[in-house]
Amino acid sequence: MELKEIRPAFTVRPGSDPPESTPGDQSVLSRFNSLSLQGSKPRVEQTTTTIPATDGSARNPQHTLELTGYRRIRTVGQGSFGVAILYERHSDGQQVVMKQIALNDLTKPEREMAMNEVAVFSQLHHPNIIAYHGSSVRGDLLLIEMEYADGGTLAQVLAERSHGEPLPERFVLNIFEQLASAISYMHSQSILHRDLKTANVFLHGRGTVKVGDFGISKIMNTKVQAQTVLGTPYYFSPEMCEGKVYDEKSDVWALGCIVGEMCCLKKAFTATNLSELVTKIMTAEYVPLPGGYSETLRHVLALMFQIDPTARPSASELLQHWIPLIYRNLEAS
Repeated sequence: MELKEIRPAFTVRPGSDPPESTPGDQSVLSRFNSLSLQGSKPRVEQTTTTIPATDGSARNPQHTLELTGYRRIRTVGQGSFGVAILYERHSDGQQVVMKQIALNDLTKPEREMAMNEVAVFSQLHHPNIIAYHGSSVRGDLLLIEMEYADGGTLAQVLAERSHGEPLPERFVLNIFEQLASAISYMHSQSILHRDLKTANVFLHGRGTVKVGDFGISKIMNTKVQAQTVLGTPYYFSPEMCEGKVYDEKSDVWALGCIVGEMCCLKKAFTATNLSELVTKIMTAEYVPLPGGYSETLRHVLALMFQIDPTARPSASELLQHWIPLIYRNLEAS
């Protein structure tokens, strides 16, 4: 069986609009390093994702809405149900992304998923989560206005670094800590992300990391656990592979996949077909970290990759205990 990623409905189409002048000869990593160290704010295109198509069709609405009070800059994402467009607000000059989703093109389940994104997004207020600015329906278009992250994605950083030296552990820990903070907050609000991956981690401003894409997130209550398998196979937990009931510990597994990917510059679980991938996930046969990373980080990653979800630390435990411990041991070494 061929290994395939469940693709999001929105992907970057660099040729869709002529981009504004950007430092094209500068890698995303070097741009993010300069953001972290010098505070510069270059403009790069952002990958924006939203509701996945369920029928494999390519319904690409050609109509987009001209918005009063906004200057259209360019399309930053395009997919099955609509487009994501970068605008500048006239009132304050702030750049924002507006998802424009054609509701008339959606089936009932797809429409429910679109409204779920709004419901989830409107509940989240955290410095490491893409900010929600509001939503409205105009004609047959659902508009979702959100923060624009100007530093690209973590996936871009890793792709450009793939044949280079491993990332410094402190760089990895900085991103790890911010992601754990965002995920801990989401879980405290009874929300699972369910599609955590490097392409949904956005870099912004002076080294800030932000989680985005809540199209398939699940709002939980105290008695209901998610069971529908959605997301990207490389980041699936063992319980998701088995079709079992899963909870917030699947997000912790996916966070482990992101940390492993940052260290190894490749997916934490590699395979040539889906069957092999599932086998490796089910046995926690992940790519070992290269030399140079601390034993404490290796230990914490092994905890996140426990096959039994109850044995994994929570995002809160990672944030409050394990990540500080890694930092302390680094200082002592």
